[in-house]
This record gives sequence, structure tokens and C-alpha cells, in this order.
Amino acid sequence: GRWSAGSLQFDVVDDMSAGRDYVLSFEVRNPGAAQASPAVSVASSWGTSEAMEPDVRSLLAGIFEARPGDAAPLYVRTEQFFQADIGQTSPYPCAINVICITLQPSVPLSEAEGVTFSVSKLLNAEIANVGGVITVYNDSNVNTPAVAVKAAGADSVPGTADWDPRAAFATVTFTVACKIDAGEVVTLCLK
Repeated sequence: GRWSAGSLQFDVVDDMSAGRDYVLSFEVRNPGAAQASPAVSVASSWGTSEAMEPDVRSLLAGIFEARPGDAAPLYVRTEQFFQADIGQTSPYPCAINVICITLQPSVPLSEAEGVTFSVSKLLNAEIANVGGVITVYNDSNVNTPAVAVKAAGADSVPGTADWDPRAAFATVTFTVACKIDAGEVVTLCLK
């Protein structure tokens, strides 16, 4: 087949029987942003065109939180966090405090796509940093760096994030350093 301007064109190279089902399959890359399934149609060289019925009933195997409609062609889910929690280890003044963020994305997040996310309004937080880069850990024991994220920049290493302490922002920005699957729960802790 030939792909041209949003249409797949193919030539029939053998006789086709009336009333028989024929299945054509091919791979495409979904767009990077959420979208509804477009209206797809089939047309022939003899001048007929017909709208195709999208599969809105099937539940796709291996898809986190699969639901009817996911199998409709070129439907792309909205990016969101099914879980987005934040907590701390100490409420006491001047105490060492570890802030932990737990996230569960609805879609895969990858370094190749340049995915970043931020946590803002961490007002009056004092986070040890070197040039605005902080260490991020997998748990509140702050023993193991969180390799799923890194600070921005080509020379950044996993287990880091960017810190902007300005009062209006007080923001930590994470860049995905390795694939985080849809439905995977990730904990990121700041000290």
C-alpha cells in the first residue's frame, strides 16, 4: 500500500469474492497528544465511499485501565495522573523533612518524548541543591536515587531534578529519564 496525505491506498492484485471478509492491517505511530478517533472511510476506484464503524466495544489486552472506545482507530488517551499524592515525614519547625510525591500516569512516559512534570508551591522549603539541581530518592529513607527522573540538560544524571526556590514558584521540575509505564506507581522523595 501507499500512504499519502492521510490516506492509505492499495491495489487489489487478485480476485476478491463478494460477501467474504478481508482484513488489512498496518502499523502507524499515534500522535503525541490526546485526540478523539477520527471518522474513517473506505473508498473504491469505482466511485463509492462508505464510513467505517470504529470498534468502540472491545477491551484491549495489556492496556492499563482499558475501557470501551480504546480500540477506535487513532483514539489517543488524555495524559493525566490517576494518582497524584504528596506527603511529608515531619510537621515540626526546623526539623529535617522528606517530601514524597507518588504518581501514577495514565499513559507511558518516556525520555525519548522529552516528558517533564513539575510540582509547584513548595513555599519556604529549603532543599539542598548544587546550582539548582537536587537529588531525588525512591523512598523516605533517602537511600536510593530515583533513576526514573533527572534534571534537564544533556549532562544530567538520573536521580536528580531542577529546583527553583523563588517564592512565587518554589517548583521542582522532573524530566523522565527512563520509561515509566502507564499505571506504574512512582515515588519521588525530596530532602
